[in-house]
Amino acid sequence: MEIIPTQKEQSNDAARNSAQMSAEDIGKFNRANRKKSPEEFLQDFTTFLQTKADSPVGPWGTFETDRRPSGFQGIVQLVHDFGRETPVTFHNEAPEIPVSILPEPYATFARELAESTQTPVEMGIMLILSCIAASVQGKWEVYRDDSDHTEPLCFWGFVVMLSGENKTAVFREVTAPLRDWEKQLAEQTKQQDAERNAKARIQKARAKKLENPEEGKSDDERAKEIAEAELRGQDRAPGRQLWTGDVTPEKMQDLLCDNEERMALIADEAGFIDTLTGIYNNGKANFDVFMQAYSNSPCKVDRQGRSVELNNPHLSIGTTFQPKVLSALKSATGSKSHLVEKGFLGRAAIVVPESKVGFRDVRSKKRMQASTRAAYQQALTALLSLTYNYENNPEVANKSKYRIKPSGAAEEAWEDAWQFLEDNQGRPDRMFEPIGTWTRKAHGLMLRVAGLLHIAKYGIEAKDRDIDVETMDSAIRFCLLLIPHIRKAFALAGIGEGEKCWEDAEYILCHIVSNHLSEFSETDIHKLNRFKNSEKARLARAFSVLRSHFILSDQKTETRSSGKPRIYRRVHPALVPPISKGNSGLAGLSSETPTELDRLPEPPLD
Repeated sequence: MEIIPTQKEQSNDAARNSAQMSAEDIGKFNRANRKKSPEEFLQDFTTFLQTKADSPVGPWGTFETDRRPSGFQGIVQLVHDFGRETPVTFHNEAPEIPVSILPEPYATFARELAESTQTPVEMGIMLILSCIAASVQGKWEVYRDDSDHTEPLCFWGFVVMLSGENKTAVFREVTAPLRDWEKQLAEQTKQQDAERNAKARIQKARAKKLENPEEGKSDDERAKEIAEAELRGQDRAPGRQLWTGDVTPEKMQDLLCDNEERMALIADEAGFIDTLTGIYNNGKANFDVFMQAYSNSPCKVDRQGRSVELNNPHLSIGTTFQPKVLSALKSATGSKSHLVEKGFLGRAAIVVPESKVGFRDVRSKKRMQASTRAAYQQALTALLSLTYNYENNPEVANKSKYRIKPSGAAEEAWEDAWQFLEDNQGRPDRMFEPIGTWTRKAHGLMLRVAGLLHIAKYGIEAKDRDIDVETMDSAIRFCLLLIPHIRKAFALAGIGEGEKCWEDAEYILCHIVSNHLSEFSETDIHKLNRFKNSEKARLARAFSVLRSHFILSDQKTETRSSGKPRIYRRVHPALVPPISKGNSGLAGLSSETPTELDRLPEPPLD
C-alpha cells in the first residue's frame, strides 16, 4: 500500500531540505523574487525547495538547533526576512577544500598524499593546480562567446603554514613529473645543444676576426658581416626550463624570454617575496613583471646593458610561507607595503589550512599506492606533452593557443556567482568589501580554474568540448570556499581593516547573546565602550559581517513623535529563544545537540 504524505509532512520535508541549501542558493532566490507577493513567493519557494532537495550544506555550516518556528509559513517568513532559515556558523575555522574539485587521477593523488604525509589536503590541491597551470599556460586560454573577455591559464596558489608541516615531502611528490620532464628534455637535446654552443663560439670568433681591417671591403660591409655573425652566434635553444624555485625579478624576465614566455615558480619557502620587495636592491620593489605575467600583459624593459621585450608572458606560482610573512605587512612601509597596495596578494588563491601538528600519528606507516603515483605522473606528463595549436597551418611554426569556452549552462552558473560577488562589494557596509582587492578578481579566477580542471579532465580532447556545468560548479565551489581563507589571510596582513571588522562583529554578537536581544538600535551599540567616538562606517562594516551570516535582518526604522527616527536591527530567532520559567535567557536549546553558542567567547564587559 502506497503511503501518501500529508500536506504537513510535505511542509516538514521542505523545511528539512531548506536547511541543507547553501547560503548562495537562497540568496539568489531571494534577490530574484523579493518583489513578488507573499502568495507567489510561497508557491515559487516550494518549487525551489523541491529542486534543491539534494543540495549540500553551505561551505560555512549551520547552527543545529530545535528553535526554528514550526510550520512551513514560518520558515518562509524567516527566509524572506533573514535570507536563511538558520544563521550561518560564525565561529568556525576556514573550511577544508575537498579533493573532489579535482578530476581523477588528481583527486586520489591529493587525498593519498595528504594521508601519507599527514599534511593538510589544501597544500596538495594548490600545488597540483599550480603544476597543471605550469603545463598548459600559454598554450590554452578560456574565452566567452559574444565577448572580448579572455582569461590566460596562469594560477597563483599560496599556502600559509607554520614551520614543521612536512612541506618538503609534499613538494617532492607533486613536482616529480616536472623534474622528470626537464631531465628527459635535456637528455634528448644534449647533442643539439652541443652543436649550437660550438656554432656560437665559431660565429663569435668570426665576428672578432672581421673587426680587423681587410682590403677591398668598406667599413659598412664589415659592420654588416660582424652583425650577422653575432646574431647567428646568439641563436638560443628552445625553451627547456618549466619552473624555478627562487628568482629575482630581473632573472624572471630573462627566464620568460628564454622559455617561450612561460615560467612557473614553485617553492616550499617564499623567499622570493623578500627579493621582490628589494632585499637585494636597496629596498626598491620590483615585481611588475610578475603581475604583468599573471595577466598576460605585454611588457618591455630597457635598462643599461639589457633590453627585454615580452609579448605574451605567462607565470604561475605555487608556494607556502609562514603567517609571519603576512603579519609583517601590517606595519610595512615602502616596498613591502606595495604588495598590498598594488594588489599582488589580491591575484592569488590563498589558503590558511588548519595545522595537523599535534594530531599526527608518529607511528603511522601509511604510504601512497604505487598505482596512484604512476597515474598522476602519467596524467601530468600527458599535459606537459600538449603542444601549441598548429592546426591552421601545420607546416609553418605559427603557434597559437587552443581556445575553450564555457557551455551555456556553465556560463550562466558563472555569471550567477559573479553577480553574487558583485552585489556584496563596492560599499563599506557590504560583506566582501574588507577583501575587495581579491573578490574584484575572483570571477576571473573562477574561469581560470574551470579551464584548468577542464583540460586536466579531458586532455587534448578538451579543445573539442565546452567547459561543462559540473566542471564550472567545481571551480565556483573552490573559489567560494576560498573566501574564509582569504579573510583570514587578509586579517593577518591587516588589509582593508578586515581583522578589526570581524573582531567588532564578534563583539556585537557576544553582546546580543549575553543580553538576550531580539532586536536593538544602532544607537545602543554605538554607546558601547568599544564603539564610542567611532565612525558610523566602522559599525556598518561589522553589521555587514553579521548580515552576511544571516544573524541580522535588514535594517528597519521606527519613527518617534519627536527627534530622529531610530534604526533597529532584528536578531535571528535561532539566537534568541523564548524565556521560560525557571530557565535562563538561553532556554529552548536542545540539551542533546551542541550548537555554536556553546563555543562563543565570554560576553564583553562594558
